[in-house]
Amino acid sequence: MVKVAEEFGELAKAILKNDPVNAREEAADMCITLVHIVRQFGGSLFFEMCQKLGVIEERLRTGKKVK
Repeated sequence: MVKVAEEFGELAKAILKNDPVNAREEAADMCITLVHIVRQFGGSLFFEMCQKLGVIEERLRTGKKVK
């Protein structure tokens, strides 16, 4: 849960700074963090979709292939 709070804080900072690029990155990071937590308890389709969106966002942002 500490990691979720950390990611949420980073997202909040990006929003307060009116930094949409960083806000998207932080939202994707938060989503991926939630996916990892939910998977520990059995997972769900919603979080699977979030994970895929996070990977797509990371690929678009960095141009690198992400596992």
